[in-house]
Amino acid sequence: MVSGVRGRGLMCALDLPDTATRDAVTARLFRDEHVFLLGCGSRTLRFRPTLTVTEDDLEQAVGALDRVLTSLC
Repeated sequence: MVSGVRGRGLMCALDLPDTATRDAVTARLFRDEHVFLLGCGSRTLRFRPTLTVTEDDLEQAVGALDRVLTSLC
């Protein structure tokens, strides 16, 4: 489901199959997991955390993304 993973450091992005999937993922992340990710282009999720983000914050966000993507498969 995920392709085109790219970036360096805190500036990362990944592609999902289409706009509808991307929009469903961002909506569920916000509604169910309280994680806010931005869409970019037609099917991309981009990660732009604050510079004060902690390792624990990142682990929670990646875990939330994993749960949402798993539930959609």
